[in-house]
Amino acid sequence: MGLIGLLVERNRIAVVVGLGCGLRQGEVFGLSPKDIDCERGLPHVRRQVQAIHGRLYFALPKGKKIRTVDLPPRWPRS
Repeated sequence: MGLIGLLVERNRIAVVVGLGCGLRQGEVFGLSPKDIDCERGLPHVRRQVQAIHGRLYFALPKGKKIRTVDLPPRWPRS
């Protein structure tokens, strides 16, 4: 069993996407299913979640740069 198998099942996808795509924690939490183009293998990083004074907000990614990243080669496309 690898390290991913030791994670609680509901948290696995965040770790796999974050590590596989090189995303920051807030960017992973800011992803929406609409942001992932599985057909072309391209997640679009459009927002991140930030904690400000104990409250969570959506904000632009670091540097205010919206970007597209590649999915890992072994990522299921459907």
